Amino acid sequence: FKISPDGIYTVFTGDLREEGKLELFSVHTLGGERVLLSPDLPEEYYVGYFSITPDSLKVVYYLEGTTLNGLYVAPITGGTSVELAGMTDGLRVSDIKVTEDGLNVFFIGSPLTAPFTYRLYRVPIEAGALQIISEENDGWINYMIAQNNQQVVYLQDASPSTKQLIQSNLEGHKT
Repeated sequence: FKISPDGIYTVFTGDLREEGKLELFSVHTLGGERVLLSPDLPEEYYVGYFSITPDSLKVVYYLEGTTLNGLYVAPITGGTSVELAGMTDGLRVSDIKVTEDGLNVFFIGSPLTAPFTYRLYRVPIEAGALQIISEENDGWINYMIAQNNQQVVYLQDASPSTKQLIQSNLEGHKT
């Protein structure tokens, strides 16, 4: 579970409506009814990673299933989920982070066909194409987004004994 930056909502996954089906919910921290954020899912789907936008208005989440995967955004108070531009089908998504201005979503993606090959990706939260930020990497990538929303710094394994610290702008150009 995660608490929204403004402290008003708690967002969590749970199998509250059907055993074994993880769905995404929010609830006011002072109490009240939980609100379903993810769509009504077929049995073979579940919500994986999620992140709350810095303004506490939206939740970005990864929906994984047997035939189709996707990255979605939903209002934290409930409403229609919208798939982010640049379909992530074929990628297993983890470590979702949203820039401080709430305009871009970063995540680590690993192809379903090559599960231990990672890349850092970016997609605008409103409109735009999925962008690859880092080179293909066999080691886990750690990353941080600068508060100025203009740069991302990531650490990746260049080889089993070498790590690289790389700074990039939002378009993936190393600086």
